[in-house]
Amino acid sequence: MRRVARPALVGMVLAAAACVSPALRGGGSRGWIPTLDDAKQAVIAGRYDDADSVLARYATAHAGSSEAYEAAYWRAVFLLDPGNHTGSLADGTSLLDDYLAGSPSLPHRREAVTLRRLAAELQTTRKLAAANTETPTAAPRTIVVDDKSKDEEVERLRAQLAKANDELERIRKRLTAKP
Repeated sequence: MRRVARPALVGMVLAAAACVSPALRGGGSRGWIPTLDDAKQAVIAGRYDDADSVLARYATAHAGSSEAYEAAYWRAVFLLDPGNHTGSLADGTSLLDDYLAGSPSLPHRREAVTLRRLAAELQTTRKLAAANTETPTAAPRTIVVDDKSKDEEVERLRAQLAKANDELERIRKRLTAKP
């Protein structure tokens, strides 16, 4: 009886091991872990384009796999890195969108959502900065919304100036009147 149970037990263990995903076994899908390591090493060395190429080739060769989605995530992270002078905010955002279009159980979903939001905020900030062509001045300026409020503000400032001039004139007369 023991001899029959042992082969059955070995068979069950082998069957269970076959059910474990490649990522959990540590090898990843056909070389994913070494590919990611290569890309990270390229980034550390400042070779962002090499890292992007390695990940893009992997994603193309393994399209539709969870690792291909991971490749999109890491490409986006590297493209959004401020140290990447050839990176593009638009390309990074697009890759995050591709990643988020995948399975809801992707391992970096929360991080990708946060990065996506930050990228959107950065795009908005850059657009506003590009639209603002005024050069900064030393004194703070009041932004006027419409002509009516602008006219009211000008009148208020003129009244303050007139009041200050009257006060100065009164002080001048008092100082010159004393012998």
